[in-house]
Amino acid sequence: MNKIDMQSAGTLKEGSERYKSGVIPYKKMGYWEPDYRPKETDLIAMFRITPQPGVDHEEAAAAIAGESSTATWTVVWTD
Repeated sequence: MNKIDMQSAGTLKEGSERYKSGVIPYKKMGYWEPDYRPKETDLIAMFRITPQPGVDHEEAAAAIAGESSTATWTVVWTD
């Protein structure tokens, strides 16, 4: 990932705001980086997104990015 100033991007990287009860928009979790430039080694996936009424396109895209990347660092094995 590019190094970005998480505070200026509006993301909640750490602290009590990130972990208090309620819902944190995906855009504020760090999954949305509108200025990110893909590297030659990045895998690009395209998704068709139809947000629910009242959900902006950026939030819907950030939700897809967040859910797509969940647990991609997890080691998986079989016995």
